[in-house]
Amino acid sequence: MDPEDLHIWKEAFFKGTFSVDESLTEYTQKFDLDTLKKDLKKYGAELQLHMSDILKNETEAIVNLAENLTNLNSRIDNLSIPINQLREEIRALYDLIKKAKSGYELILGDIKRNHSKQNHIHLKLGILNSTVYIDVVITLIEASVVGNLLTLERIVNKYSFEKIYLDELDLMTPDIEKVVKNVEHKLLSNLNNCFLKAVKDNDENILLRCLRMYVDLQLQDEAHDIFKTHIIKPALQSFLSERYLEKCGQDLNEVYINIKQILDTTVERVIKIVKDNSELNSFSFLLKSFWKEFDLQSRAGLPHITAPGNPELFQKRFTSTYNLLMYIAAKADNKDLVRLDESFQAHLKRFNLPVYFEIKFQQIAGKFESDTLHFTLDNITADLSRHSFKLKLTEIMWNAIVCCFQEDTYIDQLADQFIRLSMLLLSRYAEHIMKLLNHIIASAAFKDTIDVFIISVLIDLNMADSLLALKCERSVDVEKTTFAIVNKGMWKVLIRVFKANGQVISHVRNAYANHLTNLKVNACVSQLQSVTAIPRLYRRTNRSPPKEASAYMMEALQPILKFSNQFISDLHQFSDILNQIIVEIANKYLSLVREVLMSVCKTEESLRRLKNRTLNSSEEDSTQASPNTVSDEAKIREQIRYDVEYFCEKLQPLASKTTRNEMAVLKAEI
Repeated sequence: MDPEDLHIWKEAFFKGTFSVDESLTEYTQKFDLDTLKKDLKKYGAELQLHMSDILKNETEAIVNLAENLTNLNSRIDNLSIPINQLREEIRALYDLIKKAKSGYELILGDIKRNHSKQNHIHLKLGILNSTVYIDVVITLIEASVVGNLLTLERIVNKYSFEKIYLDELDLMTPDIEKVVKNVEHKLLSNLNNCFLKAVKDNDENILLRCLRMYVDLQLQDEAHDIFKTHIIKPALQSFLSERYLEKCGQDLNEVYINIKQILDTTVERVIKIVKDNSELNSFSFLLKSFWKEFDLQSRAGLPHITAPGNPELFQKRFTSTYNLLMYIAAKADNKDLVRLDESFQAHLKRFNLPVYFEIKFQQIAGKFESDTLHFTLDNITADLSRHSFKLKLTEIMWNAIVCCFQEDTYIDQLADQFIRLSMLLLSRYAEHIMKLLNHIIASAAFKDTIDVFIISVLIDLNMADSLLALKCERSVDVEKTTFAIVNKGMWKVLIRVFKANGQVISHVRNAYANHLTNLKVNACVSQLQSVTAIPRLYRRTNRSPPKEASAYMMEALQPILKFSNQFISDLHQFSDILNQIIVEIANKYLSLVREVLMSVCKTEESLRRLKNRTLNSSEEDSTQASPNTVSDEAKIREQIRYDVEYFCEKLQPLASKTTRNEMAVLKAEI
C-alpha cells in the first residue's frame, strides 16, 4: 500500500462512520489478503508504539487527576448539608410571597367590586330618576299626545337607551323591572294611540316617526298586533262572512275585490313607508298583520267555500283565492311565497282538489263514454263544428279534451291530472276507432261505404294530429294551442305529451291507411291478372293487331280513378297513401308483365325450334307467312305496350315524383 492510500485508510479508521465491511471491500479491490494482513500488522505495531509514548509522557498527569477526583467526592459530601438548608429557606420564602400575593389580590378584587357596586347603584339611581321623570312627563302629555309627539320621541329615545343599559349590564332587579314595565306600558299606550290616529288620518310623516319609535323600543311585534287588531280586523270583518257572500250572489271574487282594495289603500301606505326607509325593514305588516288576520277570518267567516260539491263554483272560488294569494305575494315582492310558505299552502289545502278532480273526471270521462256508448255507424257523421270533423266520435273526443282546459274547469295545481286525462281520452278514442275498423272489416253491409268511412277517419286523424300532436320545437309554440292555459313551467312537458299523442294517432292512421291500401290494391290486382290472358287472345287466332288498351285495364284502374275523383278535394291530406297504393299496384303489375313477356319469349323460341325440325321444305315454303304479316308475338307485345301506356297515363298524375320515375322504368322495359 502506498503512503497516500495508507493515509486515506487511517483517516477513514478514525471517523465515526467507519465500517469494517466497507473498508475491507474497498481494500480487497486493490490488494490481496496477504498484503492486507501485513499492512494491518504493521499499523498495529505503530499504534502500540504510539500508546507506549503516551503512557510515558502522561502518567504523572493521570495520577494527579485520580487524586483530585478522590478528594472531590468528599468535598461534595461536605457541601450537601448547607445546600439543603438553603433550599428549605428559599421554599419558605416562596410560600410567604405567594400568600402575600393572594391576599393583595383578594383586597384588590374587593375594591373593584365595591367600586362596581357603587357605580351600579349610581346608575340605578340615575335610571330610576329618569324613569320617574319620564313617568311624570308622560302623565303631562297624555292629554294631547299627538301634539306633543316630539316630546314622546325624546322620551322613547331616552327610555330605550336606559333599557339597553339595564339589559346589557344585567342590572334589572324585581323592583326596577316593575317600575320599567309601568313606564313601558304608558309609553306603549301613548305610542299606540298616536300610531292608530296616524293610520286613520293617513298622515305618513307621523306614521314614519311612530314606526321608528317602535324600532327604538324593539317592539315591532306590538305594532303588527295593533295594526292587525284595530285596523285590519274591523276592515275584514264586514266582508269575510257568509252574509256578505250571500249578498254578492255567492261570488267570492267580488268579496276579494274589496279585500284587494284594503290592500291597495290602508296596507299599501304602511308598506310603502317601510320600503322607503331601510331602518324599518324589520316590519312586515303585509304578512304578520294582514295575512294572519285574513287567514284567520277566512277560515272562521267563510268555512264552506272549500266544499267541492258544486265543482263549477268550487273551481271559481279556488281560482279566485289562488289569484288573491298570488296578489299578496306580488305585494310582498316574493313570487315564490305561495309555493314555499307553509301558511299559504295550508290555506290552499283547505280546498279538496283531489275530490274536485274526481268529480270533473267523472263528468268529462263519463260523458265521453256515454256518448261513445250510444255511437253507432248509422249516426257516424258529425254535426257542423268549428274544426270540421267528419265523424261524431272525433267531435266527442275533442269536446271532452277542450273541456279539460277551459277556464271554468282547469286548475293549474291539477295540471298533470288534466293532461293525463286528455291523453286517456285520446287513447280511448283510438281504441273505439280501431274497434270500428274491425267491425267494418267483418261486416259486408258497409262494403259500398267503407271508402267514405276510412277517408273520414283519416281526415279526422290528421285534424286531431294538428290539434293534439303539434310539432312544437320550442316551448313558446304551446301558446298557440288549446293547452296555452297550462302553467309555462310545464310547457316542456307538453312537448313530450304531443309526441306521445302523435304516436297514438300515427298507430291508428297506419292501420286505416294499410287497410285502405290493401282494399284498393286487391281490387286492382284481381283485374290486372287478366294480362296473363293476352297471349291466348293473339296466339294462332289471326286477330288483327291491337289499337288501344285492353278492356281489363280500364276496369282494373276504375277503383283508383273513382277513388281519386270522389275525394279529389281531400287528396292533399292522404297523398302518401294514394302514392303507396299506386306503388304496390305498379310493382305487382310489372311483375305480371315480366312473367307474360318471359312466357311469350319461351313460346316463340319453342315454335322456332319446331319449325326447324320440319323435313319438307316445300311445306315450309307454303306455310311461310307473308312479309307484311304481323307476328303473334308482336301483337302480344303491342297490346301490352298499349296497356302499360294507359296504366301510366292514368296513374302518373296521381303519383309522387319518385313513383313517376319508377313508372317510367316500367314503360322503358316494355
